[in-house]
Amino acid sequence: MAQIFEHMLMAINSYIPEIKGVLVSTVRSPADPDVTHTWFGKIIIRGAGPSGKAPVPKSLVPGTGPYREDIVDRWITRHQEVIALAKQARGIDLSDVPMRNPFMPIFKMNLADFFEILAAHTERHVGQIELIYRSVPKVTVSADMPGKQPTGVG
Repeated sequence: MAQIFEHMLMAINSYIPEIKGVLVSTVRSPADPDVTHTWFGKIIIRGAGPSGKAPVPKSLVPGTGPYREDIVDRWITRHQEVIALAKQARGIDLSDVPMRNPFMPIFKMNLADFFEILAAHTERHVGQIELIYRSVPKVTVSADMPGKQPTGVG
């Protein structure tokens, strides 16, 4: 599970600087236009989403560990930062803000693509974590039984 959290952190850490960079210089719009995705963004959204089978870029393959105990806390903190960036993007035509893809810079995308990719990618991997968690046998240890080994419950 920690390896999946690490992979998601690696991905989000690549996108956040791009998002911050465009938000600084983007003009707000009084209208609330419909969101549209680029053709390339749609491909990435599908590939990164729950039913996607996109290959993982080598730069996003985490090591085998061990991982720091605060991996989940760091992941939560980064997602809170994305939420803050989404709030900062209010009033911006997300479909009209071009961005470069940090993994394939030759392809242009837009800010709407990035937010949707992050959401789809998170949904995909949280689903994987939930499946793994459900398959791990649960153990209990009774505090009044010193020296006793945990017993399987699941």
